[in-house]
Amino acid sequence: MRATINAAVRANLAIYSVDTRGLQAIGPLGDASTGSLRGNSAYNGSAVNNNMNANFATQEVMATLSTDTGGKAFFDSNDFSGVFSQVQKDSSVYYVLGFTSNNPLKDGRFRHLRVVVNRADLKLDFRSGYYADRDFEHFNRSDREQQLEDELAAQLPRVDVPLYAGASYFRKDDSHYYLAVSLVIPGSQISFVTDKDKDNATIDVIGEALQDGKIPVGRQRETVKLAVESTRQIRRRR
Repeated sequence: MRATINAAVRANLAIYSVDTRGLQAIGPLGDASTGSLRGNSAYNGSAVNNNMNANFATQEVMATLSTDTGGKAFFDSNDFSGVFSQVQKDSSVYYVLGFTSNNPLKDGRFRHLRVVVNRADLKLDFRSGYYADRDFEHFNRSDREQQLEDELAAQLPRVDVPLYAGASYFRKDDSHYYLAVSLVIPGSQISFVTDKDKDNATIDVIGEALQDGKIPVGRQRETVKLAVESTRQIRRRR
């Protein structure tokens, strides 16, 4: 959800959500989509309350996407022509405001924004904020995986450490080959973190084999964890 909203904000995209189910009348006994009720929930109001909560839950995602991107969410209305007229009206005239944040942290947290004018007769609709960029220190697992995928898809991918690569193939039969790829990383280029009298490092590796430079025919993804008594051992071994 956060990644979707952030991407929309960066693209200057406002999301308008419409619940095409229209206005719903929820009966105390439910509808044909559920089985018959048992017990006294149909008579003490709990069944209706559960149905209402389930309906609200289905609209929560749409409401969040709309609110956080500066759009609107339209629920419980059968007048769809009026909805689309409102969307067209909102997008016909707007102002684009820009600013430079004085917060240098790239922690990925939500930054709240507020727009104020000196006229009491105006109602403002604006994005409530945005998500800051993340640096590697604040990356979670999904962020790291996405960074690897982005670099793999880039025309000129970059790496964090220098490495040497070599490949060779072995013919298994008339139509199958085994492709071996070797990577060599100089130990002096690996950044270690000392913990409990050991130096630790983690190296994420992702690679893809392309046929004719276009068609993916193989992929390899590995995470290599190193734990040594001293970084000097790795540096001596290169």
